[in-house]
Amino acid sequence: MVPASKDEETPHHRPRGLASNLEQVFFKIESKSVEAIPPNRNGGSYPWRGSHGQEADEGEKRAKKRRKRKAVDMDGQMRKGGEWRATESGKGKKKELADDIFPEKIADEEKKQGHRVAYKAYDRVQWDFLEEVMRKMGFCDEWIHWVMQIVSIVSYTVTANGKNRFSFLPSRGRRQGDPLSPYLFLFIMDVLSVMLCKGIRNNLINSLRIKRGCPLLSHVLFADDALLFVSNEKKGLQNLKLVLDQFCAASGQLINFDKSSICFSANSSEEAKRDVCNLLSMPAMGTDSKYLGLPFFWGRSKSEAHTFLIEKAITKMKGWKTKDLNAAGKETLIKHVVQAIPTYAMACFALSQKFCNKLNKYVRRFWWSGSPDEAKIHWVSSDDLCKAKSQGGLGFRYFKCFNLALLAKQGWRLLQNPNAFWARLLKSLYFPNGNFMEALIGSRPSWAWASILQGRELLMKGTRWQIHNGVSVDFWVDKWIPSLPSFCIQSPKPPWISSNKVADFINPTTGEWRAEKLKQVLTTEEVQAVTYIPLSIMGDADSIVWGLHPSGKYTVKRGYQKAWSNYISSKPERPSSSTVPEPSFWNFLWNLKIPPKLKHFWWHACCNRVASKENLVSSSHTPPPPPPHTSSAHWSPPATGSLKINCDASWSKELNKGWGGIILRDSLGNLIDGRRFRISATSALLAKASVIREACLFAKALNLSSVCIENDNAQLISLSVSELVPPWEVLAIISDIRLLAKNDGFSFRWTPREGNEAAHWVASSQASSLGPNWVVYPPEFLYSILCKDLS
Repeated sequence: MVPASKDEETPHHRPRGLASNLEQVFFKIESKSVEAIPPNRNGGSYPWRGSHGQEADEGEKRAKKRRKRKAVDMDGQMRKGGEWRATESGKGKKKELADDIFPEKIADEEKKQGHRVAYKAYDRVQWDFLEEVMRKMGFCDEWIHWVMQIVSIVSYTVTANGKNRFSFLPSRGRRQGDPLSPYLFLFIMDVLSVMLCKGIRNNLINSLRIKRGCPLLSHVLFADDALLFVSNEKKGLQNLKLVLDQFCAASGQLINFDKSSICFSANSSEEAKRDVCNLLSMPAMGTDSKYLGLPFFWGRSKSEAHTFLIEKAITKMKGWKTKDLNAAGKETLIKHVVQAIPTYAMACFALSQKFCNKLNKYVRRFWWSGSPDEAKIHWVSSDDLCKAKSQGGLGFRYFKCFNLALLAKQGWRLLQNPNAFWARLLKSLYFPNGNFMEALIGSRPSWAWASILQGRELLMKGTRWQIHNGVSVDFWVDKWIPSLPSFCIQSPKPPWISSNKVADFINPTTGEWRAEKLKQVLTTEEVQAVTYIPLSIMGDADSIVWGLHPSGKYTVKRGYQKAWSNYISSKPERPSSSTVPEPSFWNFLWNLKIPPKLKHFWWHACCNRVASKENLVSSSHTPPPPPPHTSSAHWSPPATGSLKINCDASWSKELNKGWGGIILRDSLGNLIDGRRFRISATSALLAKASVIREACLFAKALNLSSVCIENDNAQLISLSVSELVPPWEVLAIISDIRLLAKNDGFSFRWTPREGNEAAHWVASSQASSLGPNWVVYPPEFLYSILCKDLS
C-alpha cells in the first residue's frame, strides 16, 4: 500500500496492481485499437453517439439486474493510470443514458465555477456498467467480450506475516498500470459528459458564456478531475446535484468532497456563497488552490506564482541520495526529473526570464557541486552546457527557449484545429474577424493568450505556406517559396500590377504557372524558384506547414532548436583559444560502449575543463605559478634506455597550411634529433594527426624500437591506442599510425601543452628562421625551454 498524499490516512492509501508481461502486451494491443478511434469533429469525444431509444432502456434494465449481485468491495484508492484530456462535448447528437432526469428549467442568473473530483475513481468502476456503456457505444460483442475478459482477470491475495492467507475476486475496479485502463475510464466519464450536455440542451442547467458570441462553456474533464461551469441558481444546482448522484449510482463513482471546492465570481454575495456551499456540501476555494498542479489564482507577480516549481525542483536535487551521484547520475536526474517539473506550466504560460534564469542557476549549481545551494567552480558556461551533445555540450535545456517552443506548439494546434472548443473560444475573444497569425494582443489580455502570442513569434520564423490553389496566399507578403532563403518575394511590387494573390499568377485552365507574367515582375532567380513549386491539379486549399521539418508538422524538438539558434546568434561570439572537436567526434564519444562516468570524464578532458593547475590559474582560483626558472618541470623524461618524441603542429585556417615540429630526447633530456616540415591540411585535427604519423615515420627511419610519442591532443592519442572508429577526415592517417605502432612497438602518451612546449615552439612561426644545424646548435629560446624541462 502506497500513500496518496503527504498527510496520509487509511482511506488515502492506494494498492499497487501488478501484471505479467504477457498481460501487459495484450493490454497494449487492445489500447492501440481504442486509440485508433477518431474523435468527433464537432466537439464530441467519440463518433458513435446517436439518438436514445428502446435499446438504452433495455440496457439499463440489464445493468440494474447485474448490480443486485453481491460483490466484495475493495476500499482503496488506486493510482491514476494516465492523463487523458476530454474535449468539450456540448454539441452534436449523443446517446442519452439517463432520460427525464431534469424536471424543471433553470434561469440564467449569476454565474460561478464548480470543481468536483471523483473519489476512488479507478477501483470503483462497475464492470456491468462499463459493459453496457461499450455496448451502447456500438462496439461489437466479440470485442466487448475480450475487454471484459481483461477487466475480470484481476484477483487479490491477502498476505500476512509473509504467508498468503486467502484470495478473492472483485466485481469492480480497474487495475493500474496497463494502457487500456485510461481509455475504459474515459468511456465511464463520457457518460457524465452526455448527462450534463442533455441538461444544458433542455435548459435545465445554465452554462457560462464568457462574452457575446463565445461558445457555451459547461464542463472540462481531465481523467477523474472535472471543472463544472454553471449558474448559482438554486434549482439548477439541485438538478446538477441530481445528475451527479445518478451518475455515481449507475457507475459506482463517488464524489471526493475532501478535494472538491467552489470558486465564485467577484459579484457573488456572501449569502449566495454560503447557500451554494451548504447545498453542495463543499467549501469555497482557497487562494492556494491548484488544478492539475497549477495555481487557480495569482497576483501581479507571475514569478511568485510559480515559485513552487523552483521549490519542487530544489527538493528533488536535495534528496539524500543525490550526494552520492556521479556526473552521469546527475545528468540523468536533471534531464528526466528536474527539467520535467515545469513542463506543464511552460506549455500553458510564458514564464519570466527572471524565473527561468533562477531555475537555470540552481541546475548549474547542482551539476557542478551536487547541491543547488552550494556554488563551486563552473568549468563550462551555462550556454555550453545547453548545447547539444553533438556540439560539445550536455544537452541541458535552456528553460526560456523550451518555454517558447511549448507555447509555439499551442499556436500550431490552434492553426491546425480551428474547430476545437478552446480555439473557437480564443477566436471569439481576441480575433473574431481575423486569423490567429494576424491577431493582436488586445487591451486586457489573459496571461494564457499573451503567452501564446509569444510562442507565435517563434512559430512565424519557421512556418510558410504550401501552395495548392494559391487563393489564400498573398503573393508579395506571405512566405511561400521554399527554395528562397527568406521564403518570400524580395522584388518590390510594381505600381501598375493589381495582382495580390498567388492564384492570380496561376492559369486556372491548365493549372500551371503563368511564366510570362512572372517574368514581368520578378527576377530570374525568383521566377525559377516559383516555377519549381508543384501545383495541385485537384484545386485543394492552401495550407500552413512548418518548414524546418520534412513532414511539415511542428514539433517541440525542432521548435526548441530554432529558439536556441536564435538565442545563440543574438549573443556576441566569444573568442576561444582551444580547438573544438568536430561533431562526429562527439557522436563517437557518446556512443561508446563504456560506463557513462568514463564518457563524462573524457568529455571534461576533451573540453579542457579538468581541474588542472593551468585551468585553476586561468579561472583565478589559485595564485599564479612562480617564475619559469623555479617552476617544476612539466615534461617528464622517458625510462632509462628509452627515447621520447614530442610532436606538435601549427595550422592556418586562411591558407589551409601549417608547420609540424618533432623533438627527440633521451632519458637525460638531451636533444638527440629533430625536424621541422610543412603541412597541408584542411583542419587543425588533420594537421595534428599528420604530425603524429610523421613522428612514427621519423622513428621508423631511425630504426628506433623503444620510443614513446607524446602529443597534447587527447582525442588523437585516444584513437591511436584503441580500436575506436575515428572521424572520417583522419581515418586513413589513424590507420597508418596504428599499423606503424603495431609493427615497430611504438607507445603513445598524452601530455598537456606545458609538456609539449619544445615541439610547439619548433612548429610555430617563431621558428621560421631555424638553420640546418638547429639540433646541434639550438636557438636561445628553444635552449631555455629544454633547460626548463629538466629543472
